[in-house]
Amino acid sequence: MMTRIAVLAAALAAAPSVAAPDAGPAGPDGSAPRRSLQYNSCAARDAPPPSSLSSSRSVIDAAMSHIRRHRSTIEEGLFRSKPFWNATYTVPSTEYRYEDFESALKFMATTGVEDDAGRGRRKKFWLGPDNCNDDGYVVGLANVAAFLGQSAATVIANDTCDELNWEF
Repeated sequence: MMTRIAVLAAALAAAPSVAAPDAGPAGPDGSAPRRSLQYNSCAARDAPPPSSLSSSRSVIDAAMSHIRRHRSTIEEGLFRSKPFWNATYTVPSTEYRYEDFESALKFMATTGVEDDAGRGRRKKFWLGPDNCNDDGYVVGLANVAAFLGQSAATVIANDTCDELNWEF
């Protein structure tokens, strides 16, 4: 299972690596520094207020574009399941498809669902902050990787729609 999660994390982490004046220290091997929100002087200033964790259209578009570019890696490395409970190999999932994932992610990032309390607020999937370097979507990719990693470990691998209950 960790192999699939590692493949997905590598695909999602393949965001552009461009050195910027405020990019931070060089790598231990002397390589050019990677742009990082940690060393980004505008990240804190441009972060959304805590009450509105909704990504802007440009951030959503950047994240979705990055995910689309890595479609084959995601399909081949993540949307796979065991054909039977003790199988030692995987096959393409019959329940989980890339198209459905992309559609659901876009819906949750843009429209969301009604708040449980019914206060008219919407819960959305956060795909990152706006910032002056236009790389806030990288934070959102970490959210996507965490969500898919949990999904792969609990439901995708077994082609189920809910967690498996091993206590029956």
